[in-house]
Amino acid sequence: GAWRALEALKQHDDPLLADAGKRLHEGCPLTAHLVWEQIHRARHMSLAQVFQMEYSMSLNCCRHPEFSEGVRARLLDKDNQPRWHWPDVAQVPTAVVEAHFAKVWEGRHPLADLE
Repeated sequence: GAWRALEALKQHDDPLLADAGKRLHEGCPLTAHLVWEQIHRARHMSLAQVFQMEYSMSLNCCRHPEFSEGVRARLLDKDNQPRWHWPDVAQVPTAVVEAHFAKVWEGRHPLADLE
């Protein structure tokens, strides 16, 4: 499924897609899951719904320790040696991926007026 597709992407004839596949493979395993799920969910959404989903995802990503670890490894220490909580994509729990799409506010979505 998803991981075979990501692996195949690294070998794509289009250099842009091949580079994207390489970066996804080298990056945070949780992010690879999030990107795959994001694409899967967005296929049948309106643009407003995609923006709403992205808003939820961005807030949840900032709250998760993988984000700060990536910032530390790439931007602060610049050691490019992140210590991911789940070092392999197969170890990332589905519940953690799902939680990144949950709302983090009470009541109406802050972008509800986009509909």
